[in-house]
Amino acid sequence: MVTIEQRLQHLEDEAAIRDLAARFADAATRADYETIRSLFTPDAVFTIGEPFAVTCKGIDEIVAHIHKLRDGKDFFVEFVHSGLIQLDGNTASARWLLREVGLGPAKSGPGKGYYNNFGFFLDELEKVDGKWFFKTRTYPYLYLDTDPFTGKGVALNADISFT
Repeated sequence: MVTIEQRLQHLEDEAAIRDLAARFADAATRADYETIRSLFTPDAVFTIGEPFAVTCKGIDEIVAHIHKLRDGKDFFVEFVHSGLIQLDGNTASARWLLREVGLGPAKSGPGKGYYNNFGFFLDELEKVDGKWFFKTRTYPYLYLDTDPFTGKGVALNADISFT
């Protein structure tokens, strides 16, 4: 029989993992690399699937790669739409449906800086000293569009952060 304490711990862990995924999307959107750094274990692995396949090992490599992807964008936003979480003590697996939209910098070749996609984040997570972290984060694409789109990005001039 599952105790009320076990049920409560399950809910707390699930809420913390959902918060972790939301914090990543928020930090990626705002180009907040220190927050991104704080969400991974030091030995984490971050993998992006085809057509931009890359695997980063260790927190420094992960943050440097995200910095490279995010730098110079006129506009970028990451949306986490839904998530499924499977808990197993101090480890967990999660799958999140995701959308990203970005613009710039203009480069030669297809899309010239336009980026619109759907994919999943497939996560393996670890709870260390009561806090959840990404151990592995894998992003397979479901849909990618690099054709020009209409509209205009507006620079974010307000401080929207909070603690």
